[in-house]
Amino acid sequence: MNRRNASNLQENLPLGRRDEVAPEPVNVATVRVGKDLSVEAEALDEEAIERLAASCTHANKAHDRAVKAGYYGGNVRPSVETWEESGVFVRVARGATSKLVEALGAEPVWIDETETAPVAWPAYRGELRGYQDRAASIAAAARQGVVVGGCGSGKTEILLAASARSGQRTLVLVDTRDLQAQWIGRVLERYAVEPGDVGAVGGVESDPRGADWRLVNRGTGGRVVTVATVQTVLRRPEEAEGYGCVVGDEAHVWAARTFLEVVAPTRAAWRLGATATLQRSDGLIGVVLDVFGPVLYEVSDAELGDAGVLQEATVRLVRTPFRMDARPRRRGRVWVHVPWNEVVDRMIADDDRHAVAVSTCLRAAREGPTLVLSIRRPYAVEIGAALAAEGVRVASLFGGQGRASDCLRCGRFPEVEGDEARCAGCGAPLLRRGEHNAAVLAAVEAGTVRVVVATSVADKGLDAPSVSRAVVVLPTAGAKGEAVSSRLRQQLGRLRRVSEGKADSVLYYLSDEEMRFGRERAGKLRRRFGAVND
Repeated sequence: MNRRNASNLQENLPLGRRDEVAPEPVNVATVRVGKDLSVEAEALDEEAIERLAASCTHANKAHDRAVKAGYYGGNVRPSVETWEESGVFVRVARGATSKLVEALGAEPVWIDETETAPVAWPAYRGELRGYQDRAASIAAAARQGVVVGGCGSGKTEILLAASARSGQRTLVLVDTRDLQAQWIGRVLERYAVEPGDVGAVGGVESDPRGADWRLVNRGTGGRVVTVATVQTVLRRPEEAEGYGCVVGDEAHVWAARTFLEVVAPTRAAWRLGATATLQRSDGLIGVVLDVFGPVLYEVSDAELGDAGVLQEATVRLVRTPFRMDARPRRRGRVWVHVPWNEVVDRMIADDDRHAVAVSTCLRAAREGPTLVLSIRRPYAVEIGAALAAEGVRVASLFGGQGRASDCLRCGRFPEVEGDEARCAGCGAPLLRRGEHNAAVLAAVEAGTVRVVVATSVADKGLDAPSVSRAVVVLPTAGAKGEAVSSRLRQQLGRLRRVSEGKADSVLYYLSDEEMRFGRERAGKLRRRFGAVND
């Protein structure tokens, strides 16, 4: 019983009997809030620590799968813990506030040791949709947590607005150069920034961009907002200092050790994340929520439909003739599964399957602007070359820092990727990958490129509303398919954006149903996405 409750109880007693209730001694725990939650271990009894350990220990399905398949699982953690008992203190990931309170059994005294960095944000030049305004207000008030929204919901817009309402200097952390460019472009478009307000650390800091990019500090933080790549901050942790708000884009990937080592040590008072999905193939989404905080707002399809930014998309299963003996093999005393990479290699080498892939891509290209998705970059190049040979205008969308090998001026799409400075066909300079990718998206919207061949970089941050067709030419996950739902949902999101003249959207998925895993995959797609046979 805490002091407040004891006092109330005495006040409610009849006169003359107050002395019959003696206040109970109260030991109110004190929790320090900084990079994590810290409480003295003596505030928790053995049973409470066991409850806390259970709720903050997350089993890693990736380890279980590796062991079951007969692989060495030593380099994959069996579980991820978001708490530790360190000396006289128990430390818990900052987002797991409710778990700690539950273990304590009462609301503690909070001591705020987080860091703030107040700054005046430049004027906003856009207009938020209704749900975006609500989500931004909730996130700014909550100070930590995750916003969930599908492709086209404007998660970037929401978190920028939340950061601005916090009134804090903000660090945005991303995992790809393309996402970094998208965030910086959105800040330049939506806010009346002045030179020095925006910074780019890592990634695109050395890329040539448009005229507005002259306002961006290359290689150093901005006065108001900095967009940095996780890989750079991991090497230069001092880049994460001096911010009152930290934002993690694509938050569902932040359970990886690399990401945790970047965001977990930050003391910024605001810690916000955004993601299109709460699914991970390893089941570690709980780690993400423990680090960032609970889901604050989930944008519904109904809200997107009411806002006129989302349309339906159909998944069509295109059956292939591919088959191979993928039954488990005996290795000593254990049975092991065929390595997934070996299955994919055989798919790529199968001429009949390749013919189905090319014909499906040609069909899609006749129907509308098309995105071809492959988990293997060389195979994406092979598909692109086959389409170019049929007279289709093709361009590539890959990650990396070198020069693109395909020419947007003459349309040359070489069969083998190179590192040439100029196009062998027309002599035009070949663009560096970041600038090339931006030019490809513009060309798709202008109608000068019909097909884009891409790897997983297109799953995140691709902004091409006119694309109405997609072809998945290789399976998007392992044989068990646990990651297929979240990844396919993101891929479908590329098609569901509304665009003038776009009547419908279709995703063609090459379905290898001659094999058991292919039949299982097809069944999941039918159940979860209403997929139909082509």
